[in-house]
Amino acid sequence: MKKSNIACLLLCGGIFTLDQALKRQARKKIEAGNSRKPEIRQDGDSRRNGLSRWASGRLLFHNSRNYGACLNAGEKHPRLVRRIAAILTAVSAGGLMFSMRKKGNGTLKLGLSLLTGGALSNLVDRYRDGYVTDYVSFPKAPGRMKGIVYNIGDFAIGAGTMLVAGSQMKEDID
Repeated sequence: MKKSNIACLLLCGGIFTLDQALKRQARKKIEAGNSRKPEIRQDGDSRRNGLSRWASGRLLFHNSRNYGACLNAGEKHPRLVRRIAAILTAVSAGGLMFSMRKKGNGTLKLGLSLLTGGALSNLVDRYRDGYVTDYVSFPKAPGRMKGIVYNIGDFAIGAGTMLVAGSQMKEDID
């Protein structure tokens, strides 16, 4: 197997693992439906305190249950959302496996790796818990964005989608 393909699989698995670990921490440390600011430690570790002070006000941690898709779309139909998510995740994973058979297409492979890792993490939540756990928001973000709660999987899906679209536009131009 090529090193670039191994890197794609490691990235996909890394996104999945990191997101699941952060979701587990959110469910463990924050009561469902609640939020909290980053803690400023009193242990004298200036590196941690510096990050916590920077994050304070910029980040808010949550244990939010999303029964729908993006922005709670379809929240009244979680079974349908789960089925559609499973199909789209399978298409993404299949696209990743297919793209790994071809030489080149680095941007496409990167995008599909991010997209698949994030989608798999959210899909596991949907089947295991019946909802996706979201855990971070940005209270100083502009407009409506400040009220949205995300997870790493969401960021990976968004970035992966942009990379896949960009790779296809580049291919059309060439």
